[in-house]
Amino acid sequence: MEAHLYQSGSVCQIYLLADGRNCPAADFLSKAANRHPDEFAKLTKLLDHSCTHGLPKNKQKINGLGDGLYEFKTMGGLRLVWFWDARRVILCSHGFVKKRQSTPPSELETAFRWKKAYELAKKTQQLKFIEDPK
Repeated sequence: MEAHLYQSGSVCQIYLLADGRNCPAADFLSKAANRHPDEFAKLTKLLDHSCTHGLPKNKQKINGLGDGLYEFKTMGGLRLVWFWDARRVILCSHGFVKKRQSTPPSELETAFRWKKAYELAKKTQQLKFIEDPK
């Protein structure tokens, strides 16, 4: 498993998880930039603010999903799912465009699988942090 540095600041660093074959968070961000440029700009601003000033307390921007999972969110429906490691490292599993009131169970399952895979890779020393953003 790999964790690719996406953004870094004085408060925390944001990494995108990849399994060697794919990086769902990077794929989501790339598609969001093309399909939803205004919302992508808001999400980018939120990520930048979180890295340099800390997480906002506003539930309209960050929401807890349970089991140590959270989401960065925009009012237009973009969601980037993540979890903490070492309280200064944010690890993003994937993203999606939310179309309903509640988060689809399949999205929670995907995030939880990535979190468990990350924890296992870290425990078995199969985790590689890549500091060079692509």
